Amino acid sequence: MFVAHHQRVPFVPRPLAERLRERYVIDPETECWEWQGAIIPAGYGTIGHKGKTLSAYRAMYELEIGPIPTGLQLDHLCFNRRCVNPAHLEPVTAQENSRRRDARRTHCPHGHVLDGVKINDGRERRYCKTCAREYARAYHWENREARLSYQRQWRHRGSAA
Repeated sequence: MFVAHHQRVPFVPRPLAERLRERYVIDPETECWEWQGAIIPAGYGTIGHKGKTLSAYRAMYELEIGPIPTGLQLDHLCFNRRCVNPAHLEPVTAQENSRRRDARRTHCPHGHVLDGVKINDGRERRYCKTCAREYARAYHWENREARLSYQRQWRHRGSAA
């Protein structure tokens, strides 16, 4: 059937709940609701609504459970950023979310074990000794001349006094 230009059907947006519920697939092993829509580089799902981009897991939590308490963040208990299952999300403080994230990390991006501990501002931070050592070697080798020049400058001043 031909529709003339002036006879266009008006756009009627579908409800957010309907769109959320059709964009995930349930993983039978983990029971995660894997988001099948848009994914940002950090790995979280997103969905557009009324001209804004929403986090899919936050929108699903608010739809199924209710509003996220003020001052709290949602932590993925399943460690799967694409999961939008409200049963896998827990509201926690930013500090608790960071503590849990750091506790989960056991290896650096290069696959080395996080075997070093630094205390900065009273907080312990784990780091990779292997990568730190490799960085230090590369830095000191690349800047050898500048470092030697600096040392000569201070040696000169020390002998003049």
